[in-house]
Amino acid sequence: MFRSERRNEIMSLIRRDGRVTVTSLARQYGISEDSIRKDLQELARQGFCKRVYGGAVLPDGEEPESDIQDDSYSNVQINSQGAAYATVPREIPHTPSLHDRISQLRHARSVYPVNVSQNNTASPRSDTQSKESLESCANTVPTSESSQVPSASQQYFSAQSAFSQTPSFDSASEQALAEPGKEDLGRMAVARRAYYEINDGDTVFLDISRTNIYIAQLIAAGNKRVIVTSNMLDVLRILSNLPHVTALGTGGFLNSELNGFVGSATISLIEPLLFSKAFIGASGINLKQNAVTSNDIDSGATKEHIIQKASYKFLLADAEKFNYSSAYRFASINDFSAVITDSTDPHVFARLRRLAVPVLRAGS
Repeated sequence: MFRSERRNEIMSLIRRDGRVTVTSLARQYGISEDSIRKDLQELARQGFCKRVYGGAVLPDGEEPESDIQDDSYSNVQINSQGAAYATVPREIPHTPSLHDRISQLRHARSVYPVNVSQNNTASPRSDTQSKESLESCANTVPTSESSQVPSASQQYFSAQSAFSQTPSFDSASEQALAEPGKEDLGRMAVARRAYYEINDGDTVFLDISRTNIYIAQLIAAGNKRVIVTSNMLDVLRILSNLPHVTALGTGGFLNSELNGFVGSATISLIEPLLFSKAFIGASGINLKQNAVTSNDIDSGATKEHIIQKASYKFLLADAEKFNYSSAYRFASINDFSAVITDSTDPHVFARLRRLAVPVLRAGS
């Protein structure tokens, strides 16, 4: 399901029931609470709802359709760019919940962790090898859609990766995670490529990003011994109580919208720390202005500081990020050691080459 379609359905639920919760929507659509918060934030910005702690309600003065018939918004929809437009009223079907199936599968993954390296032949890479990889990529950026994913990535992430390699359960449970949305497919591919850059003994920072949730899942399922610091609660939950992972939370001001710690207090707590590698997400990337952007100023300021504390900083950029730009610029593209992306757009690669930024291609 596309983002605009999901937001249309959420808007319909708010009009019908008068309120929605982040937790119930995340269960219904089988996506993270972080993605739901962004949906509600955008709907609130356009005036279709009012954000409250844990969810959203109808704007002040409006009543749900179940109490009073109100067609004032019945012909409002949201296009793929997030803008509202008028269309013919239609009844939006209710999507059945996948909570029970997904909860069962996630519980099984935590009880029976999958060793990512079982079928791998590639050996862990040292920081020196990582540096050589980044330098070589600067001269080998693909320029057409026919370019192939780097062979090392193909060898390391086979068809039996941590996302598809699970214990045997009912087919409906497997299908629930085997058929993610288009956005998540890109994030998963970027996460797989990013995981390849992590070595035994690394000190890693995973910031507030949906892609970093997938990286955390790969770390949890693998056997690389690492120290992971994060300001995102979802990442810390995944990596807690694992024998091969030391998980550290930054602390600071907890932003319920982002489900993580951001702002000046968090920046102060990060100040004495150093990381070998940081994986940074973004709301959007503006190639023309060489800008990496965030929707939230506090989040952007925190990301900017994390970049300064890492020896290698990787920008996590699924293809959709190049089609969107937010208001707050927290970094330039060439502030990063490399860009990890699943994009196949030759114009994107050409622009990144002009900026002299290495590109690490993610497989589909």
